[in-house]
Amino acid sequence: MDFIDEQGFRANVGIILTDGTGCVLIAGRRGRGGWQFPQGGIQPEETTEAAMFRELREEVGLTPADDPSNLDDQFERVRVRRALADASWLDSRAVATSARNLGEADLALRWSTTQAWERSVKEEGDALVFVPTDIPREIRRRIVRRMIGRLASEGKGNELRGREFDRVLNMLEQGEKTTLRGVMCTSGRIWRFTKAPHRKG
Repeated sequence: MDFIDEQGFRANVGIILTDGTGCVLIAGRRGRGGWQFPQGGIQPEETTEAAMFRELREEVGLTPADDPSNLDDQFERVRVRRALADASWLDSRAVATSARNLGEADLALRWSTTQAWERSVKEEGDALVFVPTDIPREIRRRIVRRMIGRLASEGKGNELRGREFDRVLNMLEQGEKTTLRGVMCTSGRIWRFTKAPHRKG
């Protein structure tokens, strides 16, 4: 039986499972439409953690494993969890609200990127061309990442980010030419992206 409070709300857990590549697990019930994260009600006298593991077992057949690395301080995730647990000043509801707001902002940026792509990116044979005029830098960044991802012959499956990507964006904004992941990137008034010639062995 689930726990229902005096206002009629059910205590509930939702579980987000990720892997090392940033993919998340979403699940759907057989014979029914829609997708969601594994979730379910918390039973009376059950801790949130116990409810999480029970729902994972019941809904997707996963059972917890005792991983010694989860207690090893050499891993950043362990140090971060411990620091968060010890932070008496941390307002978990405020953090959750901030995370939701960031998620909504990211969705808005994705939508804006798609709109800008449709207006400013064209295919010319095997090339993609982009007119970056008056487009905010973050939208420009996302468009360039998408263009390189489409044409890349190297590093597929690995997200393009960090200093590697910043260097390319800076060079393009300075009017220079560069190559990344097998894509030749040429700038100017129009930015042009093509597959780079194969390197001679």
